[in-house]
Amino acid sequence: MSEKIRFIYVSEKDSDWAEKIVVSEQLSSMLYQSITLMITQNGCGFALGGRPNGIYTNIQCLATGQGLGNLQTGPHEYTHFFQYFNNSLPDYSPCWITEGMAHFYGNAVGYSIQDPNGKERLSMFVGQTYNYDRDKGNSQNSRTLPKIMAEGSAEKITALFTAIEKPGGGGSPSSCYLLGGLAFEVLTASYGQEKIAAFMTSFKGSKDWKANFLSTFGIEVSTFYQKLTPYLAYWGSKML
Repeated sequence: MSEKIRFIYVSEKDSDWAEKIVVSEQLSSMLYQSITLMITQNGCGFALGGRPNGIYTNIQCLATGQGLGNLQTGPHEYTHFFQYFNNSLPDYSPCWITEGMAHFYGNAVGYSIQDPNGKERLSMFVGQTYNYDRDKGNSQNSRTLPKIMAEGSAEKITALFTAIEKPGGGGSPSSCYLLGGLAFEVLTASYGQEKIAAFMTSFKGSKDWKANFLSTFGIEVSTFYQKLTPYLAYWGSKML
């Protein structure tokens, strides 16, 4: 990625320094209020991404005592920067690719070394199941999605992904982040990091995400969904 990017991290003690950085780096267009208020309110729990003056920029507060999960934000947003740099992949891909890819790298790069037993990872996954089916008026329940996954039905797994295939479309955290993240675990383990990078850069030549997927990984998306079934069944059982 040849463009300049900036990642700025502050703590609850950095208000004065942060105010100077906002001025010197011309970051005010990113902020919805003063950086000092953002740091001193809500336990300094914020992260912002933007492109002031054409420079990809992420600002995050990592305050004392915050959980490991907060460490995933930086690499998650870096992945999005790379996606947009490669002919705006998020505009032409379903959310399970856009957010799933970022979710995978956020977890893997951000805190996996500090989470050798996977406790934080499992907790994050469970937390992303509560909103499943909320848009259909169903009550929030952390067990609904894991139960579907645990059944090990290729037909139902395919349906879960097909429901969030619309390029540039939205989706709930459970569908896009959780399922997409697990999908990219499998893709990376099966094909390697170089293939993931090749898939991202393929959008410079084509906007057809399914064609790009096939040309990069040598497998139809529909077949890939079916092959995901055992791994998603494993995680579904683990989350119940």
